[in-house]
Amino acid sequence: MNERLSRALDFARSRGWSFFASALVIAFAYSLCRRAINLTDEGYLLSQVVDMLEGKVLYRDMDAFVTPGIWFFLAGLFKLVEPSVLASRILSFAGYLGTLWVCYRIVARLAGRAWGWSTIALLMVFTIWAFPAWTMLFYSPIAILFALAALERLLSWREDQRGRDLLLCGFFLGISILCKQNYGVFAAVGTLGALAGFRLEDGEPIGDALRGIFANSVRIALGACAVALPTLAYFGFHGALGAAFDSLVIHPFVFMSRQDIAYPSLSMLWAATPLANVDALTYGAYSFSQAPNPFYSPNPNLSWLHEVRFLERLHVLLFWLPPIGLAVGAFLALRPKGSQRSIDGSLLAVLAVAGFVYLGVFPRADFNHLINVYQPAIVAFVLVVHRLARAFPRPRKLVMRAGFALGLALLIVYAGIAGFWYLHTLSALNSPVGTPRGGVLVNSVEQQMIDFQVRMIREKTRDGEFVLTVPALTMFNFLADRRMPGRYYNLYEHHIAHDDGAGVVEASEAHNVDFVVSDYNNFFSDRVGLRAYAPKLATYLRTHFEPDIDIAGDRFRYLKRREPPVAARSGFDLIDNCDFSPDSSTYSRNHLLFASLYQARNLKKPNEPVITECTFTVPHRGQLAVSIGYRRPVAVKRNTTLTAEIWLADGDKSEPLLSKVIPVRPQEGWSSPPAPEYRVDLGKFAGREITLLFRTIFNGRARMGALDLGGFALVWQDLRIEARQDRVLLVGIDGATFRVIRPLMAAGKLPNLQSLAREGIQGPLRSALPLVSPRIWTTMATGKVPLKHGIHHWIRQSEDGGTQLNLSTDRLVPALWNITTSHGLTSGVVNWLNTYPPEKVQGVLISDFAIAGQREDRERLFAGNLEAKGHVDEAVTYPADWSDILDELTTDGQPLLDHENPFGNNARLPSWLKQDIPADSFRDDDLVTRIALEIEERVHPDVLLVYLSGIDKVSHNAWGALEPPESYPPHIRFSDAERAATIAALESYYVYTDKLIGKLLERYGPNDLVMVVSDHGFEAQLLVQWLTGGHEGPKAINGVIFARGSRIPHKQMAHRPGIADITPTILAWLGLPVGVDMDGQIAKFLDLDAVATVPSYNDIPIERVADDRGDIEDSIMDQLRGLGYVE
Repeated sequence: MNERLSRALDFARSRGWSFFASALVIAFAYSLCRRAINLTDEGYLLSQVVDMLEGKVLYRDMDAFVTPGIWFFLAGLFKLVEPSVLASRILSFAGYLGTLWVCYRIVARLAGRAWGWSTIALLMVFTIWAFPAWTMLFYSPIAILFALAALERLLSWREDQRGRDLLLCGFFLGISILCKQNYGVFAAVGTLGALAGFRLEDGEPIGDALRGIFANSVRIALGACAVALPTLAYFGFHGALGAAFDSLVIHPFVFMSRQDIAYPSLSMLWAATPLANVDALTYGAYSFSQAPNPFYSPNPNLSWLHEVRFLERLHVLLFWLPPIGLAVGAFLALRPKGSQRSIDGSLLAVLAVAGFVYLGVFPRADFNHLINVYQPAIVAFVLVVHRLARAFPRPRKLVMRAGFALGLALLIVYAGIAGFWYLHTLSALNSPVGTPRGGVLVNSVEQQMIDFQVRMIREKTRDGEFVLTVPALTMFNFLADRRMPGRYYNLYEHHIAHDDGAGVVEASEAHNVDFVVSDYNNFFSDRVGLRAYAPKLATYLRTHFEPDIDIAGDRFRYLKRREPPVAARSGFDLIDNCDFSPDSSTYSRNHLLFASLYQARNLKKPNEPVITECTFTVPHRGQLAVSIGYRRPVAVKRNTTLTAEIWLADGDKSEPLLSKVIPVRPQEGWSSPPAPEYRVDLGKFAGREITLLFRTIFNGRARMGALDLGGFALVWQDLRIEARQDRVLLVGIDGATFRVIRPLMAAGKLPNLQSLAREGIQGPLRSALPLVSPRIWTTMATGKVPLKHGIHHWIRQSEDGGTQLNLSTDRLVPALWNITTSHGLTSGVVNWLNTYPPEKVQGVLISDFAIAGQREDRERLFAGNLEAKGHVDEAVTYPADWSDILDELTTDGQPLLDHENPFGNNARLPSWLKQDIPADSFRDDDLVTRIALEIEERVHPDVLLVYLSGIDKVSHNAWGALEPPESYPPHIRFSDAERAATIAALESYYVYTDKLIGKLLERYGPNDLVMVVSDHGFEAQLLVQWLTGGHEGPKAINGVIFARGSRIPHKQMAHRPGIADITPTILAWLGLPVGVDMDGQIAKFLDLDAVATVPSYNDIPIERVADDRGDIEDSIMDQLRGLGYVE
């Protein structure tokens, strides 16, 4: 046996073994250094290095709290090779091998080559546990490398007493400090302790020992100066010394207490769940959450180690092995057995450096910071075991034998897990990041996600454009070759909390950032989120940007700029007032920019609704704002739906406030649209404590991904109670006249108009000849006369002498929705005349070409143009995705009201009276109202304009029934029965319109401004062959106006407002300046003390989507000919 052992030791000392083992180590290092990617800190480092090469100076122009060594090394590398993640691993590969080599030399010097190789083997085992911290380029492992190199030179000096070794020791300490100041400083303090240990070992008198330590320290300091002086000169030359001092010395101490993570207690070793919830991410290795548990087995007889959470306990033990090992080592060093010296100075030197460097785990004592300082501890551990083995070559006591056996068993277990994880890492991380700046291997899912995101960022931005990534996703900036705005690359608390994120906001505005890539969640170990430590940045992202798409379900969110921004609204998260009982299926999460309520399916009672109660006091003008979505499954059973309901619980009664049936669709691809937003007005409950019930009903089945631990759930995103500002509803009823309205009001048939009159004012609205609808409605929307706004008629002469429709592009001045948008208010515009092509507003604009283009049987509407294609592919809404919503509402077919269409094949009407256009108008007005309600529910705009054209079209056909028979030729006359039926149909349509107004009024409180207006009345006139009503003369010149709201007292109108007064009145009521160049005045019925003014709004930019007249214009022209408006 002794002969075999001797041969094995001889082989271990041979060159063949060294060559074989070295090749194995190099292959091992290569296999790991080219794997994994860190989207946060690694990206932040690489992006800053690229900007350094373009002239930026660290600390002066770029924020960082770590000394600049690794930045300098990388900048030098990137001057030789193209920047990429893979290229950066050249340094990490060299650094890792250097660390193994230095550790080998330290241990081999003090214990022999076999122990040196044992150290390399142990470091390789814990490289897997540390993965990827030791094998990707970062400042911590490089700082540790040079701290160990300094220790190795110090031990060399101890043997040979060569002065150059002390200089090199200082030089390496200087580089260690240059790479990470606290690790380097701790190593320097440990070096002083080592020098003291050497003097104690030599038994020198105290005075001689102190003089010797001072002399040695001077040489070490001179070596460190070789690093420090050029570094100081560099920053001094670039005017960055002050900024560097503040970043590297002052700032870390200021924020130290706000960044601490508790060191895991020893009691966690025997706790029932050692690493529960977030602790698994805080104190667990990368592979702990990314690789299978090696102790899991479907056989219960074999999985007991998994059930007792053995792997979690091994993680906790890693935190306590170094203190225990250092303590045992200190005992052995101070009381060496079998030695003539009083202390073991060399062991004490290693323990001193390892012990002080180990303090670098604080104040953030998570697994990453533990493993960053583990290499010196491993070196110390091997030497302690060597000293124990030498002191007790044949332990006789049972306790000692048990201790050695336990240590060996633990080592085998750690090594076995490392081997299992290593094989999984090689097999799982095998897909290269495909971007030019990528190249490293990741798992296939991450590779697809990263490549997709880089492609999306490049598609959504231009070359050279700045992209804000929040809070620490600058790897996307690096991979997509998009720069970060300003000096802040990492937006965690210790970087930007000092000014609440204001610096990031200023830089983003200065660099015209239009696109933001955001994490969905805060960093798991942060005690406070972005909204708490950077409220100015959080508010900026909410008011200046809006959700664009979500990536990978709820992992990332892209934001696009709002033009213009919306005003910030005060309020609070409702989740803080909700009841989360332990046995319920509901839970909450504080995401990066908002909080969400999750309602997961109750697996024990899958068919029962999940209900969450939230109790709170409603503020003045309070409203509930929420986006309703769901966690995307990978597979869905057909017809699976979620029903999201909000109920008001009032004693034994419950009142429904919102109900939405949501079809569930599986995740397709990486991106998905953001959840639609809804608002519920709670103003009538102001000052009361109420309870809202959030209820989810699951119908069908859905399956989440294998690694998705969150489960299938409906998500009430950004659930907030806000104090809304009073809003405006402007309803335009084309052709409505008091000649019909007043008798119906007197008969109680128009209750909604009657309520407006009762609560506010009513009266005639002065119009202006000629009574052509486009010019009048444009005058209302601009406050200016046609000579200024440019719309004089339905049509205009084209350059080739033909006829063209007047479109929004022919309007010369901003409209109300442009003005409110410029002030940051949201607007909804539905069907208002001359709004095609749609304009880009803050909110939603459904142009006047949208309704006709989406109606069923549109070809029948376009009489005389049977080949017209309509405008299925035209851009008729803004945003464009509202075309899909419009399609859904159109094909829904479910009418809003239970009211019979009075022109739907009404056999009592005259045979010569064409009913198709009035009948279609009934359906169109229903669709317009449903669209308006959808906008109201999803956007809750500050200003909503709705145009209903039905009364005008009906009156053109039926008005003759109200006029004397002699007003018309003999073939266009009504019998008594036909006259009564036609008048009844006309009045029925007014009643129908009043009901539609009532649906709109349900969403508006008594303090909101509600105005109902018309552009003109009607008179006897024969158009084409059957149209008996017109509006060309003075008898039809007056429209109607109803208005109520705050600052509108109920009284008789002493002054008759005009059509140009509508926009100035609304602006004044909103508290916005009125344009001096507007021709209209503020209506006298509005009770205001003072009104601000501006010279003009004409300089407001108006951006429209493409103007594509094409077949759509032909279709509308045919419709106008059918109504007699044009020839």
